Amino acid sequence: MKEITKEEILQIPVLNFCFRSKFYKDYLDSFVQDINTGQHIDVYCIMHYLIKAVINYCGISLTYRTVAYDFAWAVLAANKSLWNE
Repeated sequence: MKEITKEEILQIPVLNFCFRSKFYKDYLDSFVQDINTGQHIDVYCIMHYLIKAVINYCGISLTYRTVAYDFAWAVLAANKSLWNE
């Protein structure tokens, strides 16, 4: 897979807005590194951790639970081979 660059990340308006902020500008390098690391992780492993995060945040944080759920849904949508009866 092709590595994602900082320039590509900054072309996404919401991420560009965030990483221009003084609060988040120092995190761009680690963000890009984490994204590129994630490309090499098995999709079943990713789903395992996302489902576990959804379960762990039930009753604790609606925000974190929703983010994990939305990421899991995006992984499922991108990997139709995971869909079965």
